[in-house]
Amino acid sequence: MKTFIPNGGQLEDHKSVDESRLSRRKLLLGGGGIAGGLMLARRADAAPDPARETINDDSNRRPPRLLVADLRGPQGPDMRRGPGANPAAPQSIVVQPGSGENVATPYPFNGKHLSGFLVSNLYSFDTGTLFSARDISSIILTNLGSQPVFVSADADDDKSPAVASPLKHTVQPLQSAIVRSGVQISTAYASADGLVSLVHVREPKNHTSDVFAEADSWTRYQYPEGFPSLPLWISSQLQLDHLVKIDPWKMAGQSSPPGSEPLGYNVYANLWWLPAGSDAGVHDVHYHNFLEIHTQLVGFGRMQKFRDLKTAQQAVNIEPANVALSDYSFPFDASASFAGLYEEHRLAPGATHAPMPIVTTYNAWGGHSDVARSASAENPCFYYPPHQYYSDTDCIWIAFEFHRAS
Repeated sequence: MKTFIPNGGQLEDHKSVDESRLSRRKLLLGGGGIAGGLMLARRADAAPDPARETINDDSNRRPPRLLVADLRGPQGPDMRRGPGANPAAPQSIVVQPGSGENVATPYPFNGKHLSGFLVSNLYSFDTGTLFSARDISSIILTNLGSQPVFVSADADDDKSPAVASPLKHTVQPLQSAIVRSGVQISTAYASADGLVSLVHVREPKNHTSDVFAEADSWTRYQYPEGFPSLPLWISSQLQLDHLVKIDPWKMAGQSSPPGSEPLGYNVYANLWWLPAGSDAGVHDVHYHNFLEIHTQLVGFGRMQKFRDLKTAQQAVNIEPANVALSDYSFPFDASASFAGLYEEHRLAPGATHAPMPIVTTYNAWGGHSDVARSASAENPCFYYPPHQYYSDTDCIWIAFEFHRAS
């Protein structure tokens, strides 16, 4: 099979991904199949769409202040795995976006149906420079910086932060919004701490899945020994080698220790895919010490918290009860089979859940894990409750991880 590799820009042979073991549950609501797959990248043997290619050519519409970082770089793609890279990701790509204002770095998992950018050094620009105004589908904005981001209906409403207009509002740090192409996005002042993710979901509904056509960009997640083989897939991961200074306590909703200063972090981002009625796996500690949030892109899911790790993990082997049929949008009730579920956040496209960990200046994991063994006020520990993602429908969400910069 020939496949287009987004970050390599060339065709390459690979074997078809084996879908035979993928556990999927078909769900029909009102005669419509919402458990269908999502085609994230056009297959190489599919005919290109000249009209869409023209629409997406933004090279002549970018203002002088908008720069675009190239994943490939002068020496080809930088395939170094950063110190915080997820070992399960099929590829890990490191990009240094540079110091100019409004630098847009494309994601390595971009495709025909879903694509986006990390915009660093955000100051002021028109989203129409990245996305066609003729395409009215959603652009999901997540604020990953320490400043509020102003979203204005047009340039006249974005003249300065002091201008009062009902057509201008803020998206606070670690929150998200759905916008349309052409809105103005800005921060109160230009700095390296202005960082947003913009993901354009062009076609969220498809009859067949093409997630599995990109074997170099997607892979099935390999769980550790003792875990059931759950149908979770992970995309390639991007590390933005760009220092963003944040107050991790404030970001997590806590009071900062006396005398603390903002700390430097790098952001990692990747997609996850999970079919309808599936668990992603209850866990607490991660492979590294980081602060994470997730923004829903396609489908409906939940971020769930549990009292006890062991009993919640054992519950994944129990067949979920198909109850709560009156709840039309969420037909599977995970709480029926999970002991100790005490909180959940239901996520629709464009929603971002609040950070889950508490932040400490010591290794709060104790003997449970050594990922934060060197925790201090300069490198705090992110201490998580047992948690998991659960999918009501076929879901795609994007994970953002803040790793302490070395």
